[in-house]
Amino acid sequence: MKLFCFPYAGGTAGIFHRWKEYLDPSIELVPVELAGRGSRVHEPCSESLRKVVNDVFPHVWHHLDGTPYALFGHGMGCLIVYELAHRILRLKGGNPACLIFSGHRPPHIRNKRWIHTLPDNEFQKEILSLGGRSKELFENQVMTGFFSRILRADFGAAEKYRYLPKAHKLESKTVILYGKQDHAAANSCHEWHLQTNKECDIYSFEDGHFFINENEEEVLNVINSSLLSCSMIGSGI
Repeated sequence: MKLFCFPYAGGTAGIFHRWKEYLDPSIELVPVELAGRGSRVHEPCSESLRKVVNDVFPHVWHHLDGTPYALFGHGMGCLIVYELAHRILRLKGGNPACLIFSGHRPPHIRNKRWIHTLPDNEFQKEILSLGGRSKELFENQVMTGFFSRILRADFGAAEKYRYLPKAHKLESKTVILYGKQDHAAANSCHEWHLQTNKECDIYSFEDGHFFINENEEEVLNVINSSLLSCSMIGSGI
């Protein structure tokens, strides 16, 4: 099975490279790099979620060769996965075996608070309040300007996103992951089941929004068991 992974706001494909340590050998890791960072640092960031999905869709579509596949997204990556899955289904590209949404409210619950338009000092405080490794980024003036550009673009794309009801619900097994101290995700994660006709499993982890970094092995254990169970069902075992 192929596992396409989409990062949180400001993240690169590199955040998933360590996952190879823990993933079952039968799962092929396919981290997807977004424009404006990592190996695509010289490209402009996409300023809307629609543009992000337009940008990554050809890459994912190219890799769809009949092999079972799954989509994983954390934070902003959840919105990318949600819209991408629906686009693939509309174009009859094959149903994902599993969709994994991590650290984000379901798309039909509107984000009423914007931070991407805040002044620099307030914006940085909001980013730091999420945890992760943001503090180090803001200690260097050159790096601050570079990463602030990416973060503002990503947060802007996510915050300006407007949910439109789909003609059909998703037809994939759905797995929801959240941090117990990430209250925005924890308080609404149960509503992800409204987006799928299949089973929806929910797992909680210690820590806040970046629980996937602090609980890497435990998170990958859940992903492994979820994807391997899908593989067995798909093969009729």
